[in-house]
Amino acid sequence: MTGNQRLFASLSRTCGGTVSFGDDGVNKIVGINNIGKSPSTVLENILFVDGLKTNLISVSQLCDRDLDVTFKRSKCLIVNNNGELIFEANREKIRTLLSLMISLIKILSV
Repeated sequence: MTGNQRLFASLSRTCGGTVSFGDDGVNKIVGINNIGKSPSTVLENILFVDGLKTNLISVSQLCDRDLDVTFKRSKCLIVNNNGELIFEANREKIRTLLSLMISLIKILSV
């Protein structure tokens, strides 16, 4: 999910639907499409949510795409099924899982 429409090359508008959050907040789903440039880095069916301030990504979706996601003491690694490293983040730069996911969205959208 993202609130940043610029991450989408194109956006399919959708009618209705909402996303609920742990703080009892509710935001409207405005659209859906893919984010990413090459087939190995495309994330599918990403929701464009009105007013969402943070990008959220599903580690399960990455694993479903045959990517290995490894969290280590000092870093997070994402490796494709050919054993190629497609993303690495050092813990010093990324202090929380949330900021890791924001960084990952930025990398995959380049």
